[in-house]
Amino acid sequence: MSSKQRLMAAIHHQPADHVPCAPHLSPATIQRMPPAEWQALLRQTGVTRSVAALSDVQIFGGQRLMDAMRTTRDGHASVAEIETPLGLLRERRVETPEASWQAEHLYKTPADVDRLLSIPYEPPRFAVQSYRQWVETIGDEGLVALSMPSAFRFCLDFFGSGALYLMIADDPDLVEEVVATMNERLAWYIEACCRMGVDSYWMGGSEHCGPGVVS
Repeated sequence: MSSKQRLMAAIHHQPADHVPCAPHLSPATIQRMPPAEWQALLRQTGVTRSVAALSDVQIFGGQRLMDAMRTTRDGHASVAEIETPLGLLRERRVETPEASWQAEHLYKTPADVDRLLSIPYEPPRFAVQSYRQWVETIGDEGLVALSMPSAFRFCLDFFGSGALYLMIADDPDLVEEVVATMNERLAWYIEACCRMGVDSYWMGGSEHCGPGVVS
């Protein structure tokens, strides 16, 4: 069996010639690996690779948000500003060779939820070229999946963890409204990706609302 066949058999609970070893690699990890090490990993394991087409906020906000977003650089920081019908949203991310983190979230006050929801939704225009390129590059040596968020991961990115978990206690209906809206737009996004030929997806983020954090 090829690595891809072995991985697909495991996913579908079918017999395989042996248990697949499947390291999941991010783009940054692959970029930092020496070429010989990357080639050895491809030959000896069944790598899985996730590729993004749109960010979480782009999926939620759609084309109108993408058109309204302006991004600038300030040293290691990237600042994104979104002009909405009800005012400005702003976030700040910091990326260094050692780590990356979100220094400022879009959400600061409850009015920011109204600002986000005030953006008229228009399905985003996007392509999955990077996904297709990686499918061709990895071939049968592994499995490429299109990365997508859970609806709750979008909430974590928008609110920030501290504000989100307080909001769940103080105004759970508001959080549920954002989750429901994101789920509707995720359904559209997945359908559009399927029409473009994507047949494998990697979802992340649901662990943020597991027991011990959210009842």
